Amino acid sequence: AAGPGPSIHAMQTMHVPAAGQGRLIPVGPRQCGFICSRAGGGRAAFVRPLSAAAPQQDDFFTTVGKLAKKIQGALPVVGLLSRLTATDGGFDELAYPEYSRRIFDTAPPAMSAALQAIERKHGKLASSRGIFLMLWMINNLGLATGKEIVSAGRRLRVTQDLEIEIERHQGSCVAARKKFEMMAPPEATLTEKATVAVDAICAVALGLKDGVDPAPDDAQGLVDIIVGGVPGLTADVVRSSIQSRSSRGAAYS
Repeated sequence: AAGPGPSIHAMQTMHVPAAGQGRLIPVGPRQCGFICSRAGGGRAAFVRPLSAAAPQQDDFFTTVGKLAKKIQGALPVVGLLSRLTATDGGFDELAYPEYSRRIFDTAPPAMSAALQAIERKHGKLASSRGIFLMLWMINNLGLATGKEIVSAGRRLRVTQDLEIEIERHQGSCVAARKKFEMMAPPEATLTEKATVAVDAICAVALGLKDGVDPAPDDAQGLVDIIVGGVPGLTADVVRSSIQSRSSRGAAYS
């Protein structure tokens, strides 16, 4: 039977024939693998042993896994599914259909009841589609102006064209972001978000002109809807914005 193979120390002085040549290639301790040559004098190839390759494979797959997670949001199907199934708001921004789905799935009972009550009272023009669009736009307040959002609400009540308003809003936000490539974009305060949300929903769902107060039952509905649809807002902040609405008759002109 053949004896044991050469030790690591012995491999320091071990030589193997170079493929297709009449000289020897020394194999040092850092090259503890196998030198293979193709039949007929092909080019020599060095193969690392499994024990040395395994850590590198682990690092490789870890890197690939991180990269896959990074680009997942950009994939049209996988990104959508991951956003819809995420329960912790795993993405900073949601497209309008995804945002609407999220709201439908997580809306508190008071918000759902208020949406139904406003639509029963004011008809199809007060449907949740337009209200959700205004709430979705509020998330970009700072990139988009309050005037742009309220104006979108006015147009939508007339045209009922969600698609064109979504395209306009996205285009406006893209243009605004280019101005802030080297810094963070402006961020609206909670009071500003509440104020624009109140005025935009009054325009799209209630058909009120700027500065006109909503009816008391509609006012409470606005509180429940906006608190449920805009993270961070409290009922007191929204009520304050409703109470001061009469002073904003020319705020968006």
